[in-house]
Amino acid sequence: MQCDTATMVTATCFYEELNDFLARPLRRRTFSYACARDATTKHMIEALGVPHTEVELILVNGESVGFDHPIEDGDPRRRLSEVRSARHPAAPACA
Repeated sequence: MQCDTATMVTATCFYEELNDFLARPLRRRTFSYACARDATTKHMIEALGVPHTEVELILVNGESVGFDHPIEDGDPRRRLSEVRSARHPAAPACA
């Protein structure tokens, strides 16, 4: 599953074992990813290969959001900043 090109989203960090689902070049690092304009956080997370059922917490600009939270274009402060699993809710951030 891949997102269509349209909106760039910065995903700062997938925590701990969630990195196992990501492609090696994307693990434990900051990266940008293009998604369709109508994509939600769930769409983006699953497009990257991470099952949404493994995700416990999603923070966008420091605020907890749900899977139905829309990915918005044009706001440089708007970024998917943390995606955490239930097993490691307070794991250290990626470098």
